[in-house]
Amino acid sequence: MDRIRFLRERLTGISSQIMTGHVGAALLRDLAALTLEAERLGGTLAGRMLAADAWDWLGRARELGSDPADVAGVDEALSRSAHWWESAGSPERARWARESMARNRLYRSGVIDTELLRLVAEFRDPDAKGVRRAQALLELGQLQLRSGDHLEGIRALRQAAREVMPLSASEDLEIRVRERLLVYSIGREIAVVTGDAGWLRIAREHRRSAHRLIAAAAGGSSRPSPLDLLGDSLDDWDVAIHETPADPRLRHRAERLYADWSASRLPNAADVAAAIARRLADLYLREGDAHAAAALLRAATPRVPERRRHDLGVALLVRQARAEARLGQWEDAERLASAAIAQIEPLRRTVTGVRPREGYTGERIDAYHVAIEAALRRNDLERLLKVTELLRGRRLTRVRVPVQDADRVALAASVRGLRAEGHEPRFGGEESPESGWTRRLMADAWDAAGPYASLPPFDLDTLRSRLEPEEAVLSYFWLDPHHLVAVVIRHDRSWHDVLPVDAAARTVLETNTALVTGGFLNYGDVALLRTFDSLGRVLLPPSDVLADVRRLYVSPHRLLHAVPFSVLELDGRPLIDLMTVVLAPSLTALARPRSSPGVGELAAVDIADFRNHTGLRNLDLIAEQARDACRSWHSRGRLRMVLSDAEASVAALQDRHDELGKAGFLQLITHGTNPWPEMAVGPRLALFDGALDDLDLAMWQLSGPLVLLVSCYSGQQAVRSESGGELLAEELNSLTGALFAAGAEAVLGALWPAEKSFAALMLSPLHERLISGVPADEALRAAVLEVRDKRCLYRNSPYHWGPYTLTTTTLLPARSRG
Repeated sequence: MDRIRFLRERLTGISSQIMTGHVGAALLRDLAALTLEAERLGGTLAGRMLAADAWDWLGRARELGSDPADVAGVDEALSRSAHWWESAGSPERARWARESMARNRLYRSGVIDTELLRLVAEFRDPDAKGVRRAQALLELGQLQLRSGDHLEGIRALRQAAREVMPLSASEDLEIRVRERLLVYSIGREIAVVTGDAGWLRIAREHRRSAHRLIAAAAGGSSRPSPLDLLGDSLDDWDVAIHETPADPRLRHRAERLYADWSASRLPNAADVAAAIARRLADLYLREGDAHAAAALLRAATPRVPERRRHDLGVALLVRQARAEARLGQWEDAERLASAAIAQIEPLRRTVTGVRPREGYTGERIDAYHVAIEAALRRNDLERLLKVTELLRGRRLTRVRVPVQDADRVALAASVRGLRAEGHEPRFGGEESPESGWTRRLMADAWDAAGPYASLPPFDLDTLRSRLEPEEAVLSYFWLDPHHLVAVVIRHDRSWHDVLPVDAAARTVLETNTALVTGGFLNYGDVALLRTFDSLGRVLLPPSDVLADVRRLYVSPHRLLHAVPFSVLELDGRPLIDLMTVVLAPSLTALARPRSSPGVGELAAVDIADFRNHTGLRNLDLIAEQARDACRSWHSRGRLRMVLSDAEASVAALQDRHDELGKAGFLQLITHGTNPWPEMAVGPRLALFDGALDDLDLAMWQLSGPLVLLVSCYSGQQAVRSESGGELLAEELNSLTGALFAAGAEAVLGALWPAEKSFAALMLSPLHERLISGVPADEALRAAVLEVRDKRCLYRNSPYHWGPYTLTTTTLLPARSRG
């Protein structure tokens, strides 16, 4: 027993070194020898518990102290730890060890969805309490942040803090230390994301408290260690990024610490030096000292340990590329940016899931910007477009996924189970955290199928060869809020330029798009909305570039997704007067073969009666016109099915969506909500007795070329976070995106609430042309102009005729003649 006590004291001392990052070859040898001796003492309960603890700490040490990480050694240690915990009669600790091993494998594979699903289940486990529940929530929040979902990540972290604070009065040293380190991790994550210094103070106090407990148990000093002081500095700098101006003392402290750690021979010194270099480079660039940043990063980047190349290495490469660009060294800048992009792209496709937002791209988006600026300077249009296409998101087009997909079926079952427990989403209402997180996983499963899994890389010559003489493609990319790259591609030539956007034009753009995306646009905003037409002088290319164009595909970027392009004026006339305007989420998709002319039957869903939805007005006028249009299809023998009012229940559509999907055309007449990307609530369509969200629609199997989505906000996609900031990467987080996921090729929608009388009058001429085989863009333009020009009120009011958009993922059928 004395020997076990002696080994336990030695293990406590070694563990305190591991906790502070001091992991070297000598420590690994000592710990391995201690672990083997502990196994030989496994005949008693105390010996088995010692062996389990020793293997656990050996796994942590192997993960920290080898480069590249000792994957097999870490797995072996966790597996042995689980075995000894089982032998010691502690199945809970054994389960933790096995989950850690599984989690490590997931992280190494880059696929985190399974881990997210496990953590959601852990959070929902009624037996999970205190530390266990807080640990699950902490990891869930960290993974949400890692996938760029800030609001959900912070939400989970705050819940984790409530689970573990105030601290328990446990006499178990390990529990007390673990609680304090949990609070440190939670507080630091929240502080770094939000810039809240209060959480940083809480985190620091609890980290030091944990280290004091460890030191006291090992008989050492309780004063702050050098690692404590380093942690304080790193935490300070992470939060200081949110402050303006920065504390001038930070630079001096950072330079001194970087010099010390670069020269240090301590284990993990290279990791620490790289972490300091990243923050110091941010300070240099923020102060405009690109020379200092470039010199620092030229020395620091090659020294990043191999196991950190994918995160710290990429972060330093991106900053080095920006520094070289500021110095005018564009060849070096492009080389570095390309190297960073080559490492970012594989992770972005497998790690970040459905929402590559600020959390992922914010650190790395400069790599794409530098590559694009370099291509502009070299006048390399092909390279410019290839990079902009990479930065566009994955929810654009996709091949249809077999319904037998096991992962997707399992996730769908999870969502149905949550709804059966009372988590049913309501139209315009909140959703529980469990349901929101699980739905996001379901969206990840959908996104795993492409489009980049199936589409070839963008090729300018291929796209050009598919365009007709009267067609053009207009693509945008924001370099910064006041410089917009615009590219026009035609069958025989191209044009590109950087368009300046002055402060006044930017204000008009932000004000109007905030009205559109915020859900506040109504008839009273007509006068303000008219200012959209003035943006034509800023956003559109010269008229001679678009000469003889009759069909214009527009691929917007960021806020431009909320711009009604048909309203913009070219030479004093709205674009809709001159040509059809079609939105295209990506140029990569447009390079596919042209879609076939629309044929087949119509399936229709129309709801006039919203008695079951408080605050929603009935749509009698629009529904009446929709039903008249259905009679026209019926008279031609081309009406497949109609579901009206009570027939259009949630259960009916879930049961019959396969039949709806077989129609050549699908029409949905109802109310909709606009997408807020960082809320648990996604965009929704109201049904007679409930609602469908974007994931419900994505599970449909559509085969028709066109979906008519006549509802409020149905043409919107997310362009802002809940905090009001502009999203950095393309997402197509919308009802339109969900229908593309289900197999639709084109979707007609509305950017803001469709005015009822105009929408009702437009339906008849629209359907007449669709029945006759007129391409959807021409049918929409002709119907809008026919109704608009009948009344002076409509003619002078973009609010009435401007919201309608057609979004496509392929080139449309050849234009009709005459």
